[in-house]
Amino acid sequence: MAVGKFVITARLKGVDEAVRRIQKIEGGRARITDILFAGAKVFRSEQESLAPVKTRALRRSLVAEKGKFAAWTKVDFSKITGRENAKGGNRYPYVVEYGAPKHRISAKPGKILRYEHSSGVIRFAKSVNHPGFKEDRYFRDGIRNKRRQVTRDITRGIFAIAA
Repeated sequence: MAVGKFVITARLKGVDEAVRRIQKIEGGRARITDILFAGAKVFRSEQESLAPVKTRALRRSLVAEKGKFAAWTKVDFSKITGRENAKGGNRYPYVVEYGAPKHRISAKPGKILRYEHSSGVIRFAKSVNHPGFKEDRYFRDGIRNKRRQVTRDITRGIFAIAA
């Protein structure tokens, strides 16, 4: 399954010069990082509002973080329990974001599957045909929906400090 990395790069007239001036100010880099972090929190908030609500685990897993001179949003997989696969990975956020095709689910040798049928009846089987489901673009749409606002807020914040 493809995993996307979303990076927003904005080139705005005068921002590079403003950033150079701010970096010369004591604590300037930290102030820029705080502005970037505020933008990441806006993205996270939008992504949370778009994330499907079944157990709320996906919403709780969305976090905004900051580094030395950057900020980002991501899925914190440790906050989604009970969905780890045998290899230790957690595909749930990707499956929700990108969807899943029709596929067959088979029980391990000597085991049996237990599931609740759409009629509410508990059933058992050695294998089932999963119908798959459509993508739910909560992460990518959260970025797309707020890209202009965040770009504007970051630009205004940087010029305000540089002034």
